[in-house]
Amino acid sequence: MTRSHQDKNRRRKGRRNFLAAAAVSPLLMLSRGAADETIADDDEVILRFSVTSDVHFPGPPETNNLPGNTQVIQQRRFTKMVDWVRRYSASHRYPRLDAFAVNGDMTDTGADAERLPFRDTMDRGLPPETKRVLTVADHGYFASTREHWEEVFGTPISAHQVIGGYHFITLSPPDTRFYDGMFAEQIDWVHQQLKQAVADDPEKPIFFFQHYPISRPEPRDANRQPQWLYGRSTIRCHQANWGPSDLYGLFQEFPQVIDFAGDSHYPICDPGSAWQDRFSAFGTGTLCYLKMLEEPYWKYPEGRFEYAQFYIVEVHRSGRIHLKIANLATETFIPLSFVIPAPGHPDSYLYTDARIDSYPVPVWENGAKIKIPYTTEHGGGFRFEQTKNRENTQSYWITFREKGKSGAEPDVEKYVWSEFYRYPVPDSIEYYEDRLRPQTEYEVTVTPISFFAGEGKPISAAFKTVENRPSHY
Repeated sequence: MTRSHQDKNRRRKGRRNFLAAAAVSPLLMLSRGAADETIADDDEVILRFSVTSDVHFPGPPETNNLPGNTQVIQQRRFTKMVDWVRRYSASHRYPRLDAFAVNGDMTDTGADAERLPFRDTMDRGLPPETKRVLTVADHGYFASTREHWEEVFGTPISAHQVIGGYHFITLSPPDTRFYDGMFAEQIDWVHQQLKQAVADDPEKPIFFFQHYPISRPEPRDANRQPQWLYGRSTIRCHQANWGPSDLYGLFQEFPQVIDFAGDSHYPICDPGSAWQDRFSAFGTGTLCYLKMLEEPYWKYPEGRFEYAQFYIVEVHRSGRIHLKIANLATETFIPLSFVIPAPGHPDSYLYTDARIDSYPVPVWENGAKIKIPYTTEHGGGFRFEQTKNRENTQSYWITFREKGKSGAEPDVEKYVWSEFYRYPVPDSIEYYEDRLRPQTEYEVTVTPISFFAGEGKPISAAFKTVENRPSHY
């Protein structure tokens, strides 16, 4: 895999390049924890809503096919989320929760044994004035029909409503299939809704909700690696080319669109969950279990059912929009958030593809070392403190080479997560290796990798595996 993406000759000129470089500063500032009250004091909140997706509310034990996620666990988790969003809203100068959005896969199969408890939990916890913004997707159809879904929730599967003077549009797929062209029969309807919203007020954002991430018709750069960075997907997904491209061209004509997509189960605390070009797109993660990138990474990390993050979105009187990432386990916001300074004005957008060349690389603390608590016949245990600018580190590339062969291909290599999806992020990473040869001298090297595939400087350590011990059996 080619891992160098710092091609300075491709950097853009003029205002777009200026904005690309400027994107780093707000992102880093927010990642250090800008206080939401400071923003509110300067610029009054006039609209607030929450967004989550992929709750996968399971059925009774005899029907549940998600080991590690029981109906009791998920009901407690969903109840906690609804309650916290309500309490958070009520505690602020602007006390309203105007809308509550669940962006598909509310339940695991769509059976009433899942759907009714989900609906009742939501209805019990939300203020009566809070509008529901709901979409259905493949998991909602497995054990039911669209007509029954609409009957249970009292809303069309695709709808357009005005909430607090802002347009909210939901689009649901016609069935469980997933392919380019799946929205072909609905594109005209979507176009009409967007034109209606712009005619009402061209300066206001249009909040759009549909389950599958939006992809480009073609990869951004099919010849460059890694594909999770250069593939079709606009927002970071567990697959490089995930999501239909049906809406991409239409949304490019409407810079007011702020699209929320689910399905990926990918952590929204990765800055790649935000993407902007002519329009804005944000992944909504999951309230159930996470999925990480494909190989060479570990797709299902330990504790994946413990993950639960969602957005609280606040619109300010100036028009600025603030997407705060809530961590349900601690009932706090993580020190990263997204800001749209001027919706509908692409020159002000911060989360463009230009970040690939301007995003800072990870930096180690002075004197950072790899510690080797023990060795075995085929490897050992390895531990290192995480980088100084931890908020920029997505993962680490760990290689093992026989000593004296530094220029050769690694004997063994592994990509491990920085565990950025946990909050607080662990101070150190521990890794165990068992694929090496006995009684051999090796050099282990750890290279930190940013969220946009930039590599920091590596650190290394030498060790020797122990002698192969014959079996006594």
